[in-house]
Amino acid sequence: MLRKIGLAAALAAGLGGGAFAQVAPEAPSASSPPQIVAPGALQSGANSFTENQARRRLEQAGFTNVTNLRKDEAGIWRGRASRGTAQVGVGVDFRGNVASE
Repeated sequence: MLRKIGLAAALAAGLGGGAFAQVAPEAPSASSPPQIVAPGALQSGANSFTENQARRRLEQAGFTNVTNLRKDEAGIWRGRASRGTAQVGVGVDFRGNVASE
């Protein structure tokens, strides 16, 4: 009987260890800077970003002095921002994609 218990315990330990060896793929970090896409690549849709979240997304993409940020009828946050010395039009769609003109 003791032999069966020992065998069962060894088998359970061996089978359970395999789950620890599997590593889930790492999801992209929310803090990773967004890529800047072409203005026409922004997609309309129900945008759940708040104004502050859209502003933060633009700042993460390297824009500063974000002003006049408003959500348009297509659900895209649009405004003006600085990139280097240039003042440009910017946008953030419902997926978090950032574009500049």
